[in-house]
Amino acid sequence: MVNKKGYAHKNVDYWSNVNDPINSLEAGDMEGSVDGKLIYVPISRYQIDCPQNVNWDLDKVYNLSKQIHQIGKLEGENEELAKLVVFGVRKADVKKLDKTNWVSFSDFMLDHYKKYVMDNKEVSSVCFRRMLTTEAGEDYKKIMEHLNPIENIFENDSVKLDFVSEDHVLHEVKAVSQVLNNKHNSAQKASSATIFIAFHDRQWLVDTLNVEIDSESMAKSIQSAVNKYPLLSVISDTISYYGSITDHYKHGNLQAKLEDYINLCDKNGDGE
Repeated sequence: MVNKKGYAHKNVDYWSNVNDPINSLEAGDMEGSVDGKLIYVPISRYQIDCPQNVNWDLDKVYNLSKQIHQIGKLEGENEELAKLVVFGVRKADVKKLDKTNWVSFSDFMLDHYKKYVMDNKEVSSVCFRRMLTTEAGEDYKKIMEHLNPIENIFENDSVKLDFVSEDHVLHEVKAVSQVLNNKHNSAQKASSATIFIAFHDRQWLVDTLNVEIDSESMAKSIQSAVNKYPLLSVISDTISYYGSITDHYKHGNLQAKLEDYINLCDKNGDGE
């Protein structure tokens, strides 16, 4: 696969011809190998034909390879990653490849993402917890049904909850919101990594990250907060996703109003 495709319009534009017979290629003789292996992806008529990743197309593989190039350049000393070459091998010829000399791009990316997860367990754990939560069926629907109207309160970093105890239900809701709306700088890469690994080797994620969720308790916590503080959704509507909440153009200090409302409800035992 070419390193710079420009404005490619045809499938063939993504590839450079290698005239040598496939079995004559040796990783040690070819620039673009990584860890002594040549990287290949199965193709048919110049298109990606990878049964393990049915959603891969030419642009997807090209963009993934470019990401690896950038990582190699950022790491400074990893010249192999910076010069990675992905070879397109006709699907019928894949069985002819010497496995000691070749590795599929799918397996290469799986190893790459596993290394990333090992080096970034904290953000990867949050992403995996989010994945597990979204798979929770009816509990997930309940979580989103009750969280959506109030989530700005828990997503705006200017909102402070230090006026309530650490075991207060609002902190439980915030914990759920942070999982479902991960704003970590590396969240996108971690999400890509966990999704890919989960598809190919889910048990590895389970064993490595040791993540568990209780979706039923998460749903009950949010519903409890909504029932106890029915005006949370009204307050949330006046708070943007980001920005100060102490000098709202119309409602003034929303932080103070939130604190007054929560404290009043806790004192009276309900949200009225």
